[in-house]
Amino acid sequence: MIDAAIIGAGEAGVAAAQRLQARGVRRILLLERRGAVALPRPLPGVELRLGHEVRALDPNGGLEIAAPDGPTRLRARR
Repeated sequence: MIDAAIIGAGEAGVAAAQRLQARGVRRILLLERRGAVALPRPLPGVELRLGHEVRALDPNGGLEIAAPDGPTRLRARR
């Protein structure tokens, strides 16, 4: 399970990932629907998934995602 999911890998999303890491969050997922991201280099503990569009948010931490290989659900702790 991932600790945190961030929707969007632009400047704000990458900054959010870095701030979470500074606070001790270790497994972070960055979801981006396009191919362009603001991640200049890989961040340890941050997984980037391109072509993933969030379709719905569940108040309990679930995400419904349209992914290149078909629809999927994710759950994050934060």
